[in-house]
Amino acid sequence: MRSVVCGTNEIPTCDTGPTWVWPRWQPHVQRWLDALSVRPFPQWEQGDAILDGYGPQVVRQPLPGQDGIVRLHGGPGAIVEAVQDRLEPGTVHTGSEVVGIEPAEHGMRLRLNAGPTWECSVAIIATPLRVAHERIMIDALDSNVTRLMQRTSTWMGQQAKAVVVYPSPFWRARGLSGRVASRAGPLVEMHDHSPEDGAFGALFGFVGWSAQDRARDPSVLRAAILEQLVRCFGPEASDPQQLVLQDWAKEPLICSQLDLRAPPEHPTVGPDVLRQGHLDNRLWFAVSETSDVSPGLIEGALVAGERIAERVLACR
Repeated sequence: MRSVVCGTNEIPTCDTGPTWVWPRWQPHVQRWLDALSVRPFPQWEQGDAILDGYGPQVVRQPLPGQDGIVRLHGGPGAIVEAVQDRLEPGTVHTGSEVVGIEPAEHGMRLRLNAGPTWECSVAIIATPLRVAHERIMIDALDSNVTRLMQRTSTWMGQQAKAVVVYPSPFWRARGLSGRVASRAGPLVEMHDHSPEDGAFGALFGFVGWSAQDRARDPSVLRAAILEQLVRCFGPEASDPQQLVLQDWAKEPLICSQLDLRAPPEHPTVGPDVLRQGHLDNRLWFAVSETSDVSPGLIEGALVAGERIAERVLACR
């Protein structure tokens, strides 16, 4: 999650990462939100949607809502911040990438891209498995586990997301939900992304162009997005305060080279070896794609982290 800036005023919680959870259908999410005092609010879905590219003109059309879908105050980053607030000061270190993990006399040794090596009793990797395979040299790891890491796709790793900010959610006054389903693109779907109090307006959408096409000329993509916004919402959409493009395919700690070469796919529940300890229970994986519940989603990340923590503690 990042903030976008409009003029001199910072507008928080315009997520450019994951956005939704479904506490009604995701009990692990609900339990963690309660424990961390992170408050959800309903995704705005009131009003008609817009169908774009289903005929010569855009069409207003009621669409069924997504039962139980909510957003989080502070965005999904509020979960991370709430956990960090409960840790001892100095526990979290940023700005140093782990490039190597190897067995040490009393645990594991971590090699960083800058600074000294670190030693720990247990290492838990919470980064996409393909990224970990490409960017972290893990000594003595079983070749079967290595192959599984390569086969596990990173959910949404190739995707790009656009967030567009306006002074107000003007589409609501016209009886529109902000939701768009499009065959024409470049955004294949859009949703209202305004804060709960409607203090400003925001829309977000997923880009349908491939990572290669997006990279050729970002200015062409931006112009095409603005043209689509005007087509769907009228001339008021022509002059946003901010248009932010977050291309996850350009983030090497999110999207691996193998993800870019392979067709996108939602990860399925992998074999239990991905949830077991390795190197004498000194190395574990706790990323969403390894979860046996909702792999690839926020709930999967919470389940993976909790269950691996329980197993690590049980091995002590």
